[in-house]
Amino acid sequence: MTRNLPAMPQYCERTTPALCCECSLSNYGRDCRNNPVYRPADEPLDVSEAKALLENAAANHGQAVHDRYAGACRQDRNDAVVAIQCGADPDEVIMQMWGE
Repeated sequence: MTRNLPAMPQYCERTTPALCCECSLSNYGRDCRNNPVYRPADEPLDVSEAKALLENAAANHGQAVHDRYAGACRQDRNDAVVAIQCGADPDEVIMQMWGE
């Protein structure tokens, strides 16, 4: 099964990563020029929805995991939101970044 990957914008000067949503210059569902970034399935996932999924996943893994998530820096939480917007499973993101 092939993934339906969105084309990189013509203004992009980076050769990696292959997806705009995985780039370190993308934040909260926006690229380096503040344009919307879409997940590989071409279904935009709203930032607030991605944040809610992340928060729910943190809460579902116990108080210790949620406390580590809540105490994390903004950039780490932002990276987690972007990963979810790119199609990553929220539970896997939480456990990879703040699990034991």
